[in-house]
Amino acid sequence: MVELSIIIVSYNNMEVLTNCLKSIEKYNDLGDKCEVIVVEQSPAEDIYNYLLQNFPAVKVVRAENRGFGAGNNIGASKAEGRYLLFLNPDTVLLEQIGKYAVSKFNNDKKLGLFGVQLLDKDKKKNSSFDCIIPFGFASKLIYKTCFRMNCFLSRCMYIQGADMFIRADLFNDIGRFDEAIFMYCEESDLCIRIRKKGFRTAYFKDKKIVHLQGACSSENYKTTFKKQLLSFKYFCSKHGYRFDRIMQREKKYQIIKSKIAKKISAESCKIASCKIQAINDALNEK
Repeated sequence: MVELSIIIVSYNNMEVLTNCLKSIEKYNDLGDKCEVIVVEQSPAEDIYNYLLQNFPAVKVVRAENRGFGAGNNIGASKAEGRYLLFLNPDTVLLEQIGKYAVSKFNNDKKLGLFGVQLLDKDKKKNSSFDCIIPFGFASKLIYKTCFRMNCFLSRCMYIQGADMFIRADLFNDIGRFDEAIFMYCEESDLCIRIRKKGFRTAYFKDKKIVHLQGACSSENYKTTFKKQLLSFKYFCSKHGYRFDRIMQREKKYQIIKSKIAKKISAESCKIASCKIQAINDALNEK
């Protein structure tokens, strides 16, 4: 019986994906009770064919690029494990983690989803969680304080999508990832629905995974922020948050930030100004 299904959604990232798969092979402590599924969404078939030839034990699925959530849903539909690990391709395992994950779920029947400590390429602490409402001064202060203290506030935070361990039956029961969200806010949406079902989300810092954040995307910050706002607007309408009020708070924060940045860094000032413009555009859209 498969205990853990590791699901990876790939898009034009052969090098980081190869390193990720090799680290899974190296630290697999579950043997054939662990399966790996790669949902390959790249336009060309190079990576798909490479995986078939070089990683015969991996289940490789070709799929159209319909986003992070849709890709993971396809992987989950092929999974046989009792538990799932949604893992970014730009991650590298540093230690055995399969038996650890199974034990966590077996020993806590109300544990629905968890993540572990993420590190950057230099093995320094990386972002492992964030606020469900990540905009405005208060949210940023809460996040920075929690990041510094390495503590997770489950009521107002979500686990980053780079490593999400979840019960397979719970994931299916809550309707899987919302495919209306192409990118950004999928994790916060999932964590809210899990908690509404009476399960808890958690963060464990005694296990660590490297996350080469940014290795999967070369988009500039302006385009990325606009996409984030678009997803967040949908997220707010779904869960009853006031998008306009939250954006007004973020706008005030960015205005203050731009004034401070003007004296320190021209680039930081430019980024803040672009975000203000994107917020205005989002608020003016009907």
